[in-house]
Amino acid sequence: MSSMGDVWRYVDEKEIEAKLEIISLSSIEQMIALNFTNFHVETDVDFKLRAHDGMNPSRLTMRTIPELAQKAVYIDGFAEDRIKIKFYKKSVDAIQCVPGSGQDGEGKLPSKCGHGGTPPDYSSSEPMFFQSVHFLPWAPSARLARLSQGKLPRNVYTWNGTYYFVYARN
Repeated sequence: MSSMGDVWRYVDEKEIEAKLEIISLSSIEQMIALNFTNFHVETDVDFKLRAHDGMNPSRLTMRTIPELAQKAVYIDGFAEDRIKIKFYKKSVDAIQCVPGSGQDGEGKLPSKCGHGGTPPDYSSSEPMFFQSVHFLPWAPSARLARLSQGKLPRNVYTWNGTYYFVYARN
């Protein structure tokens, strides 16, 4: 259980690094030791992560349900296609990868969905819950920022809400 009140107010954030431990490792270890097999996630968190023309170092650490296997999700390599990761439809125990609209000189770029632990285009991940998130928006070097007059696109994330609960039972 995490209840952070006003601490989780990152809406379309593109500059602040955020490391959030959602469920502690000791809580995960207890779930494993007690052989929990039924899980239910409740949250009011609005979650989105968009990779926009740069290396995206953001990392989502999740646990699969019911196995509790650790799974890392990140956007693989440069995300020129501007993919988005978000909760799947109205579910809060699965994520979706939405291909972006980036183009190269020969047309649309291939999607990065399906790489780095992300589900394939528009499909749902296996059931899971977040253990931790590390959002680190891509920031250009000072020289690059000057050359582009601050107009370089950046990776953007939203993690906005007040609670994230994982209920577990045998």
